[in-house]
Amino acid sequence: MDATTISTLASSVVAVLAPYLAKAGEEFAKEVGKAASSKIGALYQMLKTRFKGQPAAAEALADIEAMPDNEDTRTALRLQLKKQMTTDPAFADMLRQLLDEIGHDQQATTFLTQIYGGKVGEIINIDKLEGGLTINKDQ
Repeated sequence: MDATTISTLASSVVAVLAPYLAKAGEEFAKEVGKAASSKIGALYQMLKTRFKGQPAAAEALADIEAMPDNEDTRTALRLQLKKQMTTDPAFADMLRQLLDEIGHDQQATTFLTQIYGGKVGEIINIDKLEGGLTINKDQ
């Protein structure tokens, strides 16, 4: 896997995980119970398990748990993820597969949309498109 793909994958993991951890920080005990059944929770648990016995990686995950909105903690986790994926392509493949599942999971995408905040006027998910697409929006 090339460096650009690894970097993109690491950024995607952090982008999915940070809002989950921010929400979990508000009601951690309640959310951790739900984590086991959610795809995002599975991603989080996979990283926790993977990083056991690896102080720098475990610290990066702990820091983003404590400060999910802090860009420095996000950067540190991205760096650790890139290191892990560079040395273990199977780990990178597992992350890519799990991110794919998260992207196709209605509950996960709803959660991410709600947690990222802001106003969403309209969301259109297109799984497969053949031919052209025109969207006209009356102003």
